[in-house]
Amino acid sequence: MCKWVGNKLNFRQPITVKNTFVALVTGILSFGVGLLAILPTTSNSTHPNIFTATLKTNLGFLIVISSIIIGPILEELLFQGAIQKGFFKKLNPWFSIILTAVIFAACHNIAWNLKFLSKVIAGVLYGYTYQKTNDIKMAVLSHGINNLIVTILYIFKYLVEHIIIYLFRIIVLKYLKK
Repeated sequence: MCKWVGNKLNFRQPITVKNTFVALVTGILSFGVGLLAILPTTSNSTHPNIFTATLKTNLGFLIVISSIIIGPILEELLFQGAIQKGFFKKLNPWFSIILTAVIFAACHNIAWNLKFLSKVIAGVLYGYTYQKTNDIKMAVLSHGINNLIVTILYIFKYLVEHIIIYLFRIIVLKYLKK
């Protein structure tokens, strides 16, 4: 698709420390922006998070691989490779980055709220990474780092909840035996 819209991606471009640093920083920043967006809306809802619920099943491994590797590759090829530097290649680079980021956010979140804004900012960071490095692998790395941090935190939350429940059961059982 990228080639069809006039963007000939160079997957053989050497990976440099500078480009990797840009990807690492933008990946961590995109996570931070996403975290700031969800903090005010965090609630003790009784509705389970679909991501967390799926992690508990046999599909958990596939969800992890999809969110850390497959998703970022496909999304960055579409949004940065095909849209930003394909369809919008004749526009001002910053305008194409922002426009692509809005489309990226709209595909992730329909509501106009803080989460939407955080996705726009994440999209801008991934687009900036691609524009700055001219290497789609770095945009994929940036996006993958964001998703990796989120996945690790979900897994950690799941483990901590189960450890607390397990310890609580042990304490209750010891108390009841007395």
